[in-house]
Amino acid sequence: MEYIENDEKFLITSKDEDLIKTFGVWKRESTSYHDEMLTKQKVSEEYYKGNQTDRDLIPNYLSNTVENRIFEAVETIAPITTASAHHFLVLPGSDDEKSMDKANKLSKVLERKYQTLEMQRKLEQVVRHIMLYRLNCLIRWKFKSTPKERWRNISQILK
Repeated sequence: MEYIENDEKFLITSKDEDLIKTFGVWKRESTSYHDEMLTKQKVSEEYYKGNQTDRDLIPNYLSNTVENRIFEAVETIAPITTASAHHFLVLPGSDDEKSMDKANKLSKVLERKYQTLEMQRKLEQVVRHIMLYRLNCLIRWKFKSTPKERWRNISQILK
């Protein structure tokens, strides 16, 4: 067995050499995609930071203020998506009082753990990271661009 097909599962009997070959093929196949995504991610990050214009080319008598819609959108959406309080539903194993009491206590423990681990803040960072680096939340807004042109830019980014 030289190359393990994607639809085949890894078995305990698979040889280490075959697994290494398979992972090597996967790595070679994904390298070009990774490089392409990395360049888009860097551009997206620069836009997020507000570096979407060549400020050196702006004359001194004009303002070099940048309206950063990408930053505004990301920083508006990330907290909204993670703001709702999470309520853990723990179902009792049976209808007796002891089982219901354990379910309520476990629910309270899970809620407390969610708070002590600061999961809301961590999830907010994950949402921000996904929007910037995975979805490449980069729409080149132009003052005179039409919605059709904006949609074309979005479609090209998501390819």
